[in-house]
Amino acid sequence: MTCGEIFYEIVKDDKFWRFMAFSFVIVGSKMVFSLLFFMIPKMITQESGANAPFGFYIAAAPLFIIFFLLFLTTVQANNEPYTLILIGTFIATLGPIPMFFGMNLITFVLFILIVSFAEALYAPMINVFTFSFTREGREGTFLTLTAAPIYFTMALTGIVGGFLLENFYPAVEDATHKRQPHVIWLTIIFFSLISVTTLYLGRNYFNPKLEE
Repeated sequence: MTCGEIFYEIVKDDKFWRFMAFSFVIVGSKMVFSLLFFMIPKMITQESGANAPFGFYIAAAPLFIIFFLLFLTTVQANNEPYTLILIGTFIATLGPIPMFFGMNLITFVLFILIVSFAEALYAPMINVFTFSFTREGREGTFLTLTAAPIYFTMALTGIVGGFLLENFYPAVEDATHKRQPHVIWLTIIFFSLISVTTLYLGRNYFNPKLEE
């Protein structure tokens, strides 16, 4: 088959579009973790100065994820991927809540712990879940699509994160731009909650295994 024929065969498949819809919907929850790397360093340096140890906070997240993965292996092996994705995205939605109590070491660590646990729980399941959409002989093609949620997230994080920082956490405050971190946290929770709600309400559409 030619590349054009393979491409046509893929895009005419309803499962392809359902997975792409899933990839876009889950972005709201994945943004919670992405903003940890995109926004938090900027906010920390603006809050505590250029010498603030923001690298410590950012480096802690991957270490926590590895730690949590060691204990979640059994859970992931014995539960349906879509169920864990729903639970994980819901937990991620709760991540920004500690930040409402101020930007300090304790709230940062709590935030990182929550989002790291959520990421360790559901992120690996996205790869497993992708195979629910595969057709025989097209496993490799669909495997490449596991990157789709990542790229969707990167694009939206840049747009939303830049807007939030510029308007609600400016480096220099003025009459029209005041620091309002609570608006940032509420916005992130809002986006993530939309993802969780849509994934739950659309579970019959997004999850091919429910058709079996």
